[in-house]
Amino acid sequence: MTEVIQLTTPITIGQYPNQTTMSHIRVASICFNFQSSYRASNSSVCSFIVEDADTGQQYNVITRQDTPSLALALSVLSATPTGETKSLARLLLEMAQAEMDPVTNTAVIPPGTITTI
Repeated sequence: MTEVIQLTTPITIGQYPNQTTMSHIRVASICFNFQSSYRASNSSVCSFIVEDADTGQQYNVITRQDTPSLALALSVLSATPTGETKSLARLLLEMAQAEMDPVTNTAVIPPGTITTI
């Protein structure tokens, strides 16, 4: 299920001449960057792309670098998706361990024990 926001007033986004108007938007992708240089200042970068639910037109509109975005990133990674018994972070790591690199024919992430710290 995807959340869609119907805007009271449509917005125009993008740079001329490639502007578009959106009235129904949803989140298309989310990116968290909480590498050690950000975590040292108790922050992370959180950005996401919204897309027009009617046309599929996408636009990167929000980027944050602050403490609340770090808390959000960590809560998303520790969340347990519906129907699963493992955290999203664990599921991603296991998926990467099972994925084979087509060039080297080795696992994207080598075998190892995944633990919670």
